[in-house]
Amino acid sequence: MVSRSVLGVRWHKVAFLVVSALLVVAVAGIAAGQAPPAGPPPNLPVGGPPAAPQGALPSGTSAGFYVSPLWLVFLMVATALWLYLTSWVSDDAKGNGMEYLKYTSFMLGAGSLGLLLALLVHAALVFLMLVLFSGTFSLYIVQRNKVVPDMVKFLGVHHRKQLIAKIPVLNKVAALRSKGKGARPALDLANEAGTSLSDLLKEDPSLSDGAVILSDLVLRAGSTKTRKVRLHPAGDQYVAQYVLDGVLYSVESFDAEAGRQALACASQLAGLSKGGRMRGGSGQISTEVPGLGQVKIQAEVIAAEGKPALALSFPDWTRDLYRSGLAGLGMHDTMIKRVRTALDQKRGALLVCSPAGSGRTTTLYAVAAMVDVFTTDLAVIEERAEHELEHVRHWTFGEDKPFTDIYGDVIREGPHVILLAEMQSSEQAEKTLEFAAGEGMLLTTLKAPDAPEALVQLVKLTGADDLVGRAVTCVVSQRLVRKVCPNCREQVEPAAELLKKLNIDPAKPGVWYKPVGCDACLNSGYQGRTGIFGMLILTEPVKKVLQGAGATAQAVRQAAGPAAFRTMYQDGVSKVVAGITTLDEVRRVLKGQ
Repeated sequence: MVSRSVLGVRWHKVAFLVVSALLVVAVAGIAAGQAPPAGPPPNLPVGGPPAAPQGALPSGTSAGFYVSPLWLVFLMVATALWLYLTSWVSDDAKGNGMEYLKYTSFMLGAGSLGLLLALLVHAALVFLMLVLFSGTFSLYIVQRNKVVPDMVKFLGVHHRKQLIAKIPVLNKVAALRSKGKGARPALDLANEAGTSLSDLLKEDPSLSDGAVILSDLVLRAGSTKTRKVRLHPAGDQYVAQYVLDGVLYSVESFDAEAGRQALACASQLAGLSKGGRMRGGSGQISTEVPGLGQVKIQAEVIAAEGKPALALSFPDWTRDLYRSGLAGLGMHDTMIKRVRTALDQKRGALLVCSPAGSGRTTTLYAVAAMVDVFTTDLAVIEERAEHELEHVRHWTFGEDKPFTDIYGDVIREGPHVILLAEMQSSEQAEKTLEFAAGEGMLLTTLKAPDAPEALVQLVKLTGADDLVGRAVTCVVSQRLVRKVCPNCREQVEPAAELLKKLNIDPAKPGVWYKPVGCDACLNSGYQGRTGIFGMLILTEPVKKVLQGAGATAQAVRQAAGPAAFRTMYQDGVSKVVAGITTLDEVRRVLKGQ
């Protein structure tokens, strides 16, 4: 089995040492090939030295090998380029969810073959080395561009514009061409009636700047998987703000006239403008976004600082993320095994807790997806439809049909497992926990900061200190942290004092990154989110604490101990060491925990 530390995170350091050793051998070979023989020459017979056989080395010459210094420098530059590109491919593939071990191995193999030939045969074969690893790199780029958004495609339209913008002469030429042709929107948005942005520009060409801005807002939101975009007045300008991974960013600003034009285009498409007058409200527009297909957008005209503003709401890009399973959500293998063990018990309650907006419902449905619905009868009870689970009965309660009536219908069906989307009332807690303490299993969520707090809250909710201990087997807590952007992150070395404080072996510090910022991540340095999880197993000491009067979360933590309680902070630090997120981000999310 190949060590992950060689082919995964630290392989480039090992490769650098190996290549350096090979180059030292090459230099030593040069020295050996050019060095004069040691000591005085042997006594020669009278009449001079005997004639050397044809093909033999001249006297005083060792059997070393010779490499021109110029070729050697060229070889070292090519090797450095190969190592850099291989390192980039490894990090980029891992960040984009591709098979980074496969692509890293291909890059290493191609470059190593060319390097060995250049060292053993002739340094001129460095050209073959360049061809081998450049070809492998090109094949990776082709596969990469098929899975990443257009905004971050290598040598894509956006990337080419960035490169041109950095070259003064080409930048001026591109600006003149753009000015001569006139700006055109990158996407052609349309409403439900079929009226498109192109139709609006035909009627009123003066809206072209606003159409371009509106189109760019949608394109950037799609490429970065932004949920909400807001264009609002700020003094004599309009500012575009994006809600990316739960954080608000002010990305760019426009002059007042261009901002008003963008509002006019959006309001007309959304049916919120009549006779040139804009009114508040919302409407739907849609467009074809590269890589995402047809996207429906909710456009809303609101008031901000006494002036009209635009709010765009995009689909929940992570709605089906639960289908990727707990591993896809970021849960560690050891914790997944414990969840599986809890499910195999066929009875008891498994809770997922977190504050609002931290992904607990997605995790709950990922747990439910582990249940074999062909051998186990699973019933889903929810206030509104959250996610689709195939071959499962769904029950919805509300004002017209209260939970008590729905629950009675469910129990009469005799399910093995009940999924309650969220436990909100004492009635729900008592009924479902009684089910879990007896004949079945309960999967549910609770709004609580962490697992110990969730248990104490559950005791207060039910008013029965023994019921929680009899029913609950496992509590999972979670938060969502942003992942460092794979396109711009920079590796850093953690301080020795910090490693000591975090109880990390200095010999195995892992790979740490710092956020930098680029167009792909709205210059935030982060792109995408993953979960950090905690888990508490209800052992006998924990149950004893819960049955006592005035149980507290701190008492539960102490009773559980490290063997039965893993904190979210511990999981967060493990993801920092793995190069997934940063310590600052973990501390930001777990502030106060």
